[in-house]
Amino acid sequence: MNAIAPGYIKTNMTKHSWSKLNLRRERDNRILLNRWGKPEDVANVALFLGSDLASYITGQSICVDGGWSIKGL
Repeated sequence: MNAIAPGYIKTNMTKHSWSKLNLRRERDNRILLNRWGKPEDVANVALFLGSDLASYITGQSICVDGGWSIKGL
């Protein structure tokens, strides 16, 4: 079994953080790619994991977080 671990993705669930400028800037500063993710960013990983291209990948958690996790936060 594989898992997808999303970071800050611009959706209705993160609307509060996105709409408050101070919270958005705080998160922006921690995202290595300097942008919030889009739902498509997560969907593309799900499509990959469900395809034959990922047939030899198992037991993995794939972070889709724009580099948040590699900054040690």
